[in-house]
Amino acid sequence: SDPGITLVTLLGFLDDVYGGEERGVRAHLRARRTTGVLKAVGIPLIGLWRTRSVSGALLVAFSANFLNQLDTRPGRCLKAYLIAAVPLRAPLGRAVLLLPYDLAERTMLGDAGSNAFGAMLGLKSVDRFHGWHRWAAIGTLAGLNLLGERTSIGRLVERTPGLRELDRLGRLR
Repeated sequence: SDPGITLVTLLGFLDDVYGGEERGVRAHLRARRTTGVLKAVGIPLIGLWRTRSVSGALLVAFSANFLNQLDTRPGRCLKAYLIAAVPLRAPLGRAVLLLPYDLAERTMLGDAGSNAFGAMLGLKSVDRFHGWHRWAAIGTLAGLNLLGERTSIGRLVERTPGLRELDRLGRLR
């Protein structure tokens, strides 16, 4: 197992266990000393350590936060992970094994799982994207993160034909 992913999982776990009511990066920054601030600082530093590049740190951080933003309905985060994992050549096994349990609401990823899966996509993106492709991915993820700060990504998914049906696929309710 990748030590960076293990550390991201630990930061997410701390947020799951000790986190407050703050939602979104802005709310955490306003509150100052929260587990969300720890993640907002820690995950990019882990990305920097693992990739030795600022662009890699951004990909890891934005990917981790975006998948966390998607983890508001059963299966949503894991479906997004699996869709992105195939072209990025990220590991599929854990996500495939967890998906039926997540869809059936027998387990939940929480910040520990969603941040870890997102960080894995970020690390694999560093391997696959170079030059302007990497910066395009960073810009796209930054935009999606900003959108998630301003509005509910979940509501957008639920209002978008095609995405709505994919999102509901396999879910009990």
